[in-house]
Amino acid sequence: LEGQVDGTYQYSQLSTDERRVDIQSAAFSESILDKGGEQYVVRSRDLRPVAIWYLTLLIQEAHDFNSEGFTSKATSSLQNARAVTCFTQETIPGTSFEYVFDQMCFDVETGALASWEWTFNTNRERLEYSNYRELNTKFFPTKMRRFHHGKLLAEVEVDSITHTAGDPRLYVPPANASKQEICKNFQPAD
Repeated sequence: LEGQVDGTYQYSQLSTDERRVDIQSAAFSESILDKGGEQYVVRSRDLRPVAIWYLTLLIQEAHDFNSEGFTSKATSSLQNARAVTCFTQETIPGTSFEYVFDQMCFDVETGALASWEWTFNTNRERLEYSNYRELNTKFFPTKMRRFHHGKLLAEVEVDSITHTAGDPRLYVPPANASKQEICKNFQPAD
């Protein structure tokens, strides 16, 4: 929607309860700090550009995918010429849970997330991860793509990956951050 966006994305995690995301591009910057059940946000402008939102979703889901769901079936197949094992969740009978289909596929060799596809009501979404690079025994995708109803919405090409030691000062909320509680669960309106 906005053409090519060049910039940096930094994901830092000190503990399961403390993590930070920093995005920097020529037109937009954002820092999000999750700490102690609260979220602190600093943005260069009020609304996040759509391209940045797509980028954030692609990268966050590679780190933070839902692993607490049930599995109704597991299958093996090929994706991008690599063997994957896919775990499928279908609607739970007798519940109001509206997912019709949710499938996560993991690369057999590396164990890394290869794709995630889900439908919700009439929406069909798919995230794909490929061209993994190994760094310090961890695997990182260098190509990430998001599809909506089969149409490519965003493609991320990663030029480089670096690691630095965690700095505890990164987890001190900035004075100019807006603060909000993190959503812990969703409940029906009734």
